[in-house]
Amino acid sequence: MKDPKNELKVSKPGVEAMVQNFVLRAGRDERVAEICGRAIAQEKEGGVCLPLTSEEAECMNASPVVSSATGQGLFVLEGNRLYTRRNWDYELKVRERVADMVERGADEGKIDIPTDGAFAGMKACQREALQGMVTHRFTIMTGGPGTGKTYTIARAVKLLREQNPNLKLGLAAPTGKAAARVKEAMETEAKVLGLESIPETTTLHKLLESNYDFVTFKHHHDNPLDLEWLIVDEASMISLSMMAKLLDALPEKCRLTLVGDAFQLSSVEPGQVFGDLCRMKLVNDHGCKCELNESNRFQAGGEIDTLAGFIKMGDSAKTLGFLKKEDTKLVHYYCLKEDDTQRNFNRLIENLFDEFCRQDTPQGALEAMNKCRILCAVRKGPFGCEKLNDRVRRKMQRKYPNCPIPWMITRNDSTLGVSNGDVGVVLALYAPDALSLRDGESNRDVPLALLADREKAFASTIHKAQGSEYENVIIVLPPVSAEKTEEEPDFQRALTRELLYTALTRVKTKIDETTGEIMGGVYIFADDKSIEECCNKETKRNTGLAD
Repeated sequence: MKDPKNELKVSKPGVEAMVQNFVLRAGRDERVAEICGRAIAQEKEGGVCLPLTSEEAECMNASPVVSSATGQGLFVLEGNRLYTRRNWDYELKVRERVADMVERGADEGKIDIPTDGAFAGMKACQREALQGMVTHRFTIMTGGPGTGKTYTIARAVKLLREQNPNLKLGLAAPTGKAAARVKEAMETEAKVLGLESIPETTTLHKLLESNYDFVTFKHHHDNPLDLEWLIVDEASMISLSMMAKLLDALPEKCRLTLVGDAFQLSSVEPGQVFGDLCRMKLVNDHGCKCELNESNRFQAGGEIDTLAGFIKMGDSAKTLGFLKKEDTKLVHYYCLKEDDTQRNFNRLIENLFDEFCRQDTPQGALEAMNKCRILCAVRKGPFGCEKLNDRVRRKMQRKYPNCPIPWMITRNDSTLGVSNGDVGVVLALYAPDALSLRDGESNRDVPLALLADREKAFASTIHKAQGSEYENVIIVLPPVSAEKTEEEPDFQRALTRELLYTALTRVKTKIDETTGEIMGGVYIFADDKSIEECCNKETKRNTGLAD
């Protein structure tokens, strides 16, 4: 018969409940079991540790399931922070390896940067970032869209290759979509700079070579990568566990440059490594971080630049005041409480997806695919990307019965050469059973029967859109007053300033060569409360890396 003292009552089943019951049986202390359950549960919020009160820390310190860093307990207590053993190990590995790289510096010492030729037009902040990359073994370059991050990377590559033509260089990004964008941008810069070749650009999973369990990798401390310098773009998307495994696989003397936007969303998985490293005192004291702050994409003082600034400051009053202005040309706000919201949404869908849906070849569809994307805060519910994808598809197929359908890959598959985030198209009159994907300058087809992990991509979550650019962006935020559903019980948790900033800055407008007019814009469907919620709530994840 079970001892009722050893059975902890929990309201929801799950991993945290299993841990609670295990800890309770091991230590027969319900208070300890409850705290351990909370430590597991907070990973759903993206944290890697649980802050404790002094009383809670004292209680945990006396438990056999908790130990110091050198012990064998399931949990590790550091000060007033409680970690799972796994998260503690990951954070410790990242902290120690970064500290070692920062303090060692690069072997070559300082390299003078030319002021002529390809380097003549560099801004002061770009030159500072370039100097850091060629001087330090570990560097961070952060900056918003259009600040010249790829521009600066390309010139660093040129400079170091002139010093060492045989330099073993790698380029990577967390997702296939981000890697493809980096590759395209680097190829453009290579033509300008006269570089004969650029490093192979790949995802982190491909770089490290996933094992069949998709958790461990072929490259690690005992089988390091054959690289002398690795550049990782969109680094804000890297989770704590992935960063630990990446650093573990780097050779001792390899340089590492992390590139990203510190204001963007953190990784879907636990941790906010890029943001923590940007704030780390050791990194800043050694001059290993540089911020690019002059955007070429968004005109200084222009609509996107101004609105992004208000959001980053968390100023909801100025953000809403700007959105409600009637003379804006690029940013358009549709309050969900207004009667004509549905009509405006349907009109936008018909107009902005029309060019894509008229295409009858894979090449044409792939080229038009980034004309517009709907970006959602959530996946489920009436304001989620799943329902909006079906809505757009039905509406456009009434007008174009054989219109192309965009699909996004949601899982890496090295055997098929596809990555999470890759987007392709299916054309009924071309190859109804195949997904057409970009493959360099051409296209390739992959049988749909082999792609079980995919989803329609007229709309996607804002997280999935990181590393992407679209001429037009439709942002859909659920109203705060919306009824919570079983599918999305905590949708309000997703509404943060990082979410809104990331969605807004996915737009990349163009200039019409004939008329000189700006093509593209941002269309926000939300209510005032949702906008306020985003601006007033900054993402807070419990971590200890920056301390």
